[in-house]
Amino acid sequence: MKQRVVVLIVIFFMLSLAAAAENLLAIKAKKVVTVSGDDIDNGIILIKGDKIEKVGAGITVPPGYRLVDYPDRVVYPGLINPMTSLGLSGISSIGMVNDTREEGKYNPHMSAFRAFYPWGNLIPIVRQFGTLVVLTAPSSGTIPGKAAIVRLNGWTPEDMFIKKEAALIVRLPESSRKKKKPAGASGFSKAKKDLREFVNKSHKYYLRAAKGISRDFNPAYEAMKPLWTDHLPVIMSANSTRDIKYAIKLGKEFKLHLVLYGIYDGEQVLKEIKESGYPVILSSMYAENRDWEDGCDKVFRLPAALAKEGIPFSFSVNRDATAFDYPLHAGRAVAYGLSPREAVKALTLYPAEILGLKEYGAVAPGKIANLIVTDGDILETSTLVKEVYMNGKKVTGKSFFRKEYERAREKVSGSL
Repeated sequence: MKQRVVVLIVIFFMLSLAAAAENLLAIKAKKVVTVSGDDIDNGIILIKGDKIEKVGAGITVPPGYRLVDYPDRVVYPGLINPMTSLGLSGISSIGMVNDTREEGKYNPHMSAFRAFYPWGNLIPIVRQFGTLVVLTAPSSGTIPGKAAIVRLNGWTPEDMFIKKEAALIVRLPESSRKKKKPAGASGFSKAKKDLREFVNKSHKYYLRAAKGISRDFNPAYEAMKPLWTDHLPVIMSANSTRDIKYAIKLGKEFKLHLVLYGIYDGEQVLKEIKESGYPVILSSMYAENRDWEDGCDKVFRLPAALAKEGIPFSFSVNRDATAFDYPLHAGRAVAYGLSPREAVKALTLYPAEILGLKEYGAVAPGKIANLIVTDGDILETSTLVKEVYMNGKKVTGKSFFRKEYERAREKVSGSL
């Protein structure tokens, strides 16, 4: 009898070690919002390694899997913010922790991953509010450089990079929204012509290289070659109707894998955007109206209009200091006609698709197990993210907000 007990203990111990080594985990929750399919009440998620193995209701948890039960919680896929400067910027008054800007108009050879700082205080704050993957981008000049995609957990930059060079950022010089050309409008026109000329010369440089015709090496043009060799996405800001049409024309002319960013006046050119086939990354839902005639709800109406036309789009928050409230931007759009289901997709699945992250954005077999556990609807202001799982493992690092909350709750003087 004693021998049998010892054998059972050894087997249990070995199974526990195997589970720990393979990261065999089962998460059960009151509701699982899969995003890619129907919501699952009393759902179970089986995780093996860093990926989701199976999702459903009534699943039998296999031997060796550690079960974590959240009977009153909701599980969502981790949120994805496709336009930030996290890791490149910190406290605005301290220059040494802000590395988003370079001299010059055209810097396609500059890459965000070279300047990324993984230990900033804003990263755990944003993660604590449910955003687990971001695109971080430079922001100065007409072509600031290339953006990187990072997961918000890791000790070194190499731990965090998903794609070191994920997209080229282009800031289209903004023209006036007025029909009548204002003074200095020719300056905007020249800036656009200069941008087109730079892209044109880069394209010719690529074509010559493809044919083996040697010419003088140009680092800026060389850095543009991935736009055609690797179909590197180009995220181009365009807000007025004129600029949106120009961006679409430029994308078609040079066969760019274009993503429109901002599109403040997008409602007026929905037909052109839909026909282009280009996806959209919206800028902040906190943006102020540019003219009083626009109405107070202009930016809030746009997501519903895009969804109605079937145009793929994502929300984004580029201001790092407020990036933690990313879900609330989608919540505002729901108040103005966007369906809650589409709103959640525009925080998770759609940005994953726009950025080419095939293994992210949903709770489904084969996807990376990036999950957030909440105490309610993620679109509601009162909802809190209670637990975070990244690559199948629970992230225990606390943000400044969480530490201060716990210190106040326990009435502890000084830091915890």
